[in-house]
Amino acid sequence: MSGTDETEAQVDATDNVLAALHERASTHPSDPAMLVVADGAVETLSASDVVARVRKLAAGLVGAGVDVGDRVAIFSHSRLEWALVDYAIWQAGATSVTIYETSALDQVRWILQNSGAEVVIVESADLAAIVEQARPDVPGLGDVFTMEGGGLEELEKLGDGVDDAQLDARAATIEHDNTATLVYTSGTTGRPKGGALTHHNIIWTIRQIIVCEPELVGPSNRTLTFLPLAHILARVVQLTAISVGVPVAFGGGIRTLLKDLETVQPTWLTVVPRVLEKVHDGAAQKAGTGVKRRIFDEAARVAKDVGAHRAAGTAQPWHLRASHRVADALVYKSIRAAMGGQLRFVISGGAPLHEDLGRFFSGLGVEVLEGYGLTETTGPATVHRVGHSKPGTVGPPLPGVDLRISDIGEIQMSGGVVFSGYWENEEATSEAFDGEWFRTGDLGEIDSDGHLVITGRMKDLIVTAGGKNIAPAVLELGVSAHPLVSHVVIVGNDRKFVSALLTLDVQSLGAWASEHDRHVSSPGHLVVELLDDPELQAELQGAVDHVNEQVSRAEGIRAFRVLPREFTVESGELTPTMKVKRSKVIENHRDVVEDIYGPSD
Repeated sequence: MSGTDETEAQVDATDNVLAALHERASTHPSDPAMLVVADGAVETLSASDVVARVRKLAAGLVGAGVDVGDRVAIFSHSRLEWALVDYAIWQAGATSVTIYETSALDQVRWILQNSGAEVVIVESADLAAIVEQARPDVPGLGDVFTMEGGGLEELEKLGDGVDDAQLDARAATIEHDNTATLVYTSGTTGRPKGGALTHHNIIWTIRQIIVCEPELVGPSNRTLTFLPLAHILARVVQLTAISVGVPVAFGGGIRTLLKDLETVQPTWLTVVPRVLEKVHDGAAQKAGTGVKRRIFDEAARVAKDVGAHRAAGTAQPWHLRASHRVADALVYKSIRAAMGGQLRFVISGGAPLHEDLGRFFSGLGVEVLEGYGLTETTGPATVHRVGHSKPGTVGPPLPGVDLRISDIGEIQMSGGVVFSGYWENEEATSEAFDGEWFRTGDLGEIDSDGHLVITGRMKDLIVTAGGKNIAPAVLELGVSAHPLVSHVVIVGNDRKFVSALLTLDVQSLGAWASEHDRHVSSPGHLVVELLDDPELQAELQGAVDHVNEQVSRAEGIRAFRVLPREFTVESGELTPTMKVKRSKVIENHRDVVEDIYGPSD
């Protein structure tokens, strides 16, 4: 099926994200385009400022020997310089290669080898050292420039003899079927594959977003980027914003998020669900215990009820409206203030969002627009429309994107979002397509409103010893809805029954410990010392029991264990986009799994 009745935006052959930037600078040169936030202060770059910086960097790349079609890697946190270098690579006629700042040496080595990157722009001396360690195994690797410590200024000096006419000639070589960027799948299994996204993929996706989300691209909007720009979702959203004149702010990332929100006061954000969970749980923790906590809990209930009515398009009864007004004054107003006070919309992607959480924020006055897509689909292939969000779904497809569900339940799609293939990997590319249809590897269904519902991943399907096929997503999402739980991994392949590994949210656990008069030797020992607490175990068992009521007995969780620490990117248990690597979790906690099942299973 195709999307809504929206008309697909047609993309001219000369249209691309670099051209869109230049057009913006030509028509609105003094309008703010990029903002840098530090210590409560904001530095503003106008559209013309951005183009000037991009030209200097592009000239430096040309002076450094970068030719049309060469690959240039960016190895950095999300920051202003990341975005400027990205544009500069295109201005030089080259292809950008993205590397997560958390990538290990083996991953960096592989990406540089596979992409054939000639130049690398890194953030810091520490990341430059990783590249130098990889250099002996990367023939053809040339200069490495460091953002911090004056490296970009050195790069710009190399372009002293390169004029604007040369840069414009380079930009004129861009054609729609040229590879704009290689984005390596963070991957929950196996070696990263380089998704080759064309200039057409990116600008086509941007033009469709503008068609279906006009409220997000109006002149009164502004946004804050804090997710990794190495991930295609955050990057495409940022490129969309700049293309239409929505100022994009760059702060200190997750670490300074609350302070940056206060300074920037964004009207919309792009997030992963874990961020929304943290906001909700942080507000609950701040409420503390006793009367204040009861007020918060009641306000949360009211917000969810209001959100449910809004999603269904039904009228709210008078008593709910009255309760909502009271809750807004007592609770919601302060939560909105903590998010900057002007936030109206949130685009959530990268992982499932629990329906109650979406309803909570809707009742709060912040509409959550869930979307779905992959690196291979240039990020968002489906998304809720403003005013038409539907919790439990990820929205209808963008205009011009076609979806179908295969005989085995796999989501497949075609349209301008679908990538050209994996870089230097014809076998993987061939496996990824069924004719013109891209095989996502995800399971889903399309509801009566044309919204896509994700039911799981094909590779995550668990087959028990009794032959029962189980999609773990519904179990994991249900248990993780409990405020004490941060992550859940379902186990059960070739086992007699299904079990679960849980990690606890330290902030929420601290509040629980205070409320229940539990004392630990130090905050760092909180989880370890409370692991076997009978009352805590009973509360977690209640969360498991609630989920089990929604599935058959064969699918239910028969046992669970609480792990002594949360999953991290450094341990290899989370991708940089905070997706859980199921196989790595089970490998790292094999002893716990064996303890659940015992030697006879």
